[in-house]
Amino acid sequence: MRNYFHFLLLMYSMLLSINAKSQDEEVNVVIATGINLSQAQAFSPDNKIVAQALYNTITFWDVKTGRMLRKANYTNGLTQVTDTIWFSEDSKKLIVGLAVSNDVFEMDCATGKSTLVKGPPFDYSTYKYIQPIRTSSSLHLYSGSKENLKFPSPDGKSELIYKVIKNPLGNSNVMPNAFEIYVKSGNKMSDPLDTVYYAMFSFSNDSRYVFLEEDIVDLESGRIVSSLVKVPYSGKSIMFLPGTKTPVTSGVNNIRIWDFPDMVDIPIEGMVNFMPIHNSSLVVAETFDIEKEERTFFIVDLTKKKRVSKRVRTNLTGYLYDVSPDGKRYSFIEINKASVDAPVTYQLSICDIDNNKVDRVIKNTTKVLFTADPNIVIIDSIGSYNRKLNLTTGETKLFPDMENAIGSAAYQVSDNHKYLMGTNGIGQDEEGNYLNDVYIWNIETEEVVFKTTIPGINISGFNLSKDEQYVVLSTSHKFDILVYNFKTGEKVHTLSAHNAIVDINRFSDDGTRLISSALDGTRRIWNLEKGHEMVSLINTGPKDFAIVTPNQYYYATKGAKKMIHFVKGLQIYPFGQFDLKYNRPDIIIKDMEASNQGLVKPFYYAYQKRLKRLGFTEEMLDGSFHMPSAEIVNKESIPVTTKTGTIKLNIAANDEQFNLDRLIVRVNEVPIHGKDGVSLRNKKLSKYNNELDIVLSEGKNVIEVSVLNEKGVESIPSNAVIDYEPEQSTKPNLYLYTLGVSEYEQADFNLNYAAKDASDIQQLYSSTKDVFNQVISKKMTNEGVTLESLQAIKDELMNTNVDDVVCLFFAGHGILDVELNYFLASHDIDFKDPGTRGIPYEAFEDILDDIPARKKLIMIDACHSGEIDKEEVALIESEGQNQTEEGDVTFRAVTSTTLQQVGLSNSFELMKELFNDVRKSSGTVIISSAGGMEYAMEGGDWNNGVFTYSFLNGIQNMKADLDQDGVIMLSEMNNYIRDEVFRLTNGKQQPTNRAEVLDQDWRIW
Repeated sequence: MRNYFHFLLLMYSMLLSINAKSQDEEVNVVIATGINLSQAQAFSPDNKIVAQALYNTITFWDVKTGRMLRKANYTNGLTQVTDTIWFSEDSKKLIVGLAVSNDVFEMDCATGKSTLVKGPPFDYSTYKYIQPIRTSSSLHLYSGSKENLKFPSPDGKSELIYKVIKNPLGNSNVMPNAFEIYVKSGNKMSDPLDTVYYAMFSFSNDSRYVFLEEDIVDLESGRIVSSLVKVPYSGKSIMFLPGTKTPVTSGVNNIRIWDFPDMVDIPIEGMVNFMPIHNSSLVVAETFDIEKEERTFFIVDLTKKKRVSKRVRTNLTGYLYDVSPDGKRYSFIEINKASVDAPVTYQLSICDIDNNKVDRVIKNTTKVLFTADPNIVIIDSIGSYNRKLNLTTGETKLFPDMENAIGSAAYQVSDNHKYLMGTNGIGQDEEGNYLNDVYIWNIETEEVVFKTTIPGINISGFNLSKDEQYVVLSTSHKFDILVYNFKTGEKVHTLSAHNAIVDINRFSDDGTRLISSALDGTRRIWNLEKGHEMVSLINTGPKDFAIVTPNQYYYATKGAKKMIHFVKGLQIYPFGQFDLKYNRPDIIIKDMEASNQGLVKPFYYAYQKRLKRLGFTEEMLDGSFHMPSAEIVNKESIPVTTKTGTIKLNIAANDEQFNLDRLIVRVNEVPIHGKDGVSLRNKKLSKYNNELDIVLSEGKNVIEVSVLNEKGVESIPSNAVIDYEPEQSTKPNLYLYTLGVSEYEQADFNLNYAAKDASDIQQLYSSTKDVFNQVISKKMTNEGVTLESLQAIKDELMNTNVDDVVCLFFAGHGILDVELNYFLASHDIDFKDPGTRGIPYEAFEDILDDIPARKKLIMIDACHSGEIDKEEVALIESEGQNQTEEGDVTFRAVTSTTLQQVGLSNSFELMKELFNDVRKSSGTVIISSAGGMEYAMEGGDWNNGVFTYSFLNGIQNMKADLDQDGVIMLSEMNNYIRDEVFRLTNGKQQPTNRAEVLDQDWRIW
């Protein structure tokens, strides 16, 4: 269900985009999330791009991936607003037709640059306004009409049906209904695609696709081809933590304090926004509960980082408007209708925060702003000017010149509640920009203390710094933020970066920093001493976020990485190789002036460790080394969707200086020829051309082709995306191999539960008919686990299909030899010389390399199973054997040596924590039960290894179903098992990922 908050509460989150330019202006990093509204939409004739227009901004999207290509303004003159857009026949340009003009703008799709093309004079006498579909459909819902809306495709063979249904939030007189969307093709009706509150769509020229809200839908099948990348609504509230320069924003079900890397989330389920209480660390947080049909207001103490009180309202159609400076009252606007056919009415209640009692009701009012005087408020009565109301006497009056300041929507009170801002439109300048006079009154004296004229239809984001040195205003003209000297009226800074109107600005207490929040969803921090942007803050989920500098350096949590991609022209690249250059947490912590500057140096060393591990230097990433190239020659002819299970790729590779060493083709991050790829070394070629047949996985296939030259430098991958929809969908098979060793030839090292671990997991998957077509399972325990037994597993897995799921599990001892090489303990291992009969970790991982199945998981419940860095760890001889038991807990440890961290500031562990592993691997997800320097535990309290116990419990009791949708995905289990093992062992054991596959997730239960 989409667009309810934004539509009903007049709060919407449009496209959130960070589209920062690199220094060479060739590759841009893009983080695009959120819901994007539009006034006009269009497909390119080749069906590769869909464009959206909103006011003077155009957003281009890649149809195959749902990723944003770019966002650009075609004009600064808001008289030149579009109502129609279309592409040139070659799909290279977008034509922007203006609403009241015969002029057009031509935009280059690859650069976003626009050119005005003058047309014949416009005949205003024949102009007739046509209500857009989105507006008329929303009025349709307000009226309570039961009639469905139907829209035929251009060729008349398909039809969009907006079926009127009861509002899922309850029978409201304000808006009693909603729409379910269906696609009808011939006699075939799709399942409902979405529930929405207005119609917004566009058909492709050939009637093959329709762009619905945020989805590209195939009209023939009614299937979603791709969806715009988005995150849940995270509000727009902002402030600085009192007395600091640390930003605070609303988040996804939380309030987020951005003292990176020490991020603090105060959880508040269903939070919409918050409002700070003047001159304190308290805020009023507003929540929205759809099921209970109620709003709740929490008082939150940011210093204590917790909620301290709770108040409930039952009117869903209202919302919090303002909080008094003393924190004792709040104003709440209510939108009502006596019946479905009655007109909408507004009333505003002033409520006591302590007891939630309504002190005053003001009817026909859409605004109540508190002032520093508890008896005085500013009200906006419909059909009248804003007025100053004395709550004690009931007297109202206008300020001087207020009759000229008619822009009631722009009336705002400063954070100190002493000043009021209003605007008056006065016409246009020579460039067609609207102009506004801005007035600021001292509320107590009623004097005009500031006046200026600025361009833009909407003026918002008004505020004053605490010392009243600066006044800030935001304008729809170029979406600028204007900072003035409040005393002299001189403009100090023009701050430009947002892609939409900025509606909130707030100063730090010392007046040197500004934080802004815009309708593009971004929050940006500005240095007012130098007049430049410092960083942009992006919420991507309840626990995930990204921080980006204007030079496109960023830090993002692992979950947020799914929102990041790079664009060059019209080509989209995954974050992969460019992430090495631009993922710089050391720069982020420095540039955003986080409190712990002592971490800059350790973070930089962690970054250097990452580069060294991958064979790069900073100089190489700056372009001072030679890189080969690879291209999918027939990329343009690859369809968006197919019902054929294979596709031909024409590949061309080239290196002007060195010979090519190998070709690597990946599908959904899995190398289809194994991690070593196709060797070209013996061919002695600098150019390579070939045609390959690629077997497709059901669903989306992200295909990447790259080459390495003889110097080991890999090309930027050439990408293609195709969605495979077979005529008959089938469930995958699960290939499950569980290995557990409790009994060893050297019996002194026997364990209690490792073999049981293997048996329990096999038993768990003995009845999974709803998930898998069949389970092909084999258990190997004790004497059955030898080095030779691995080859039998490999041979069987060569018979898998690409959509099958493979899981390889091991429980037992994990051993490091004197050179810190890692071995899994086979039944016949020599614990003094593990290299003789032990299972090398690399051999264990290679079992799943180069097999047809692409969904591959390895789980290891053994000591030291996490990765270890030989440069940062030394083996230290102990006087005796390590302790292997602690009460009822046994450690799966056997080494007579201990590990000691010797690296600088633990840069290896920092690297693992801060960065995604972008090493090219077999495409297997590898979950290790313990860190490289940690022991794995087993015990009677669990009757298993603690890692295995957590896995079993997560499935048997559905605790790993974190989103409670009845399905457990691999990503959910990964997150659950890490937290649960850490909890059960009091932090002594922490599972890690030796390898991850970021863009692929699959069901495990």
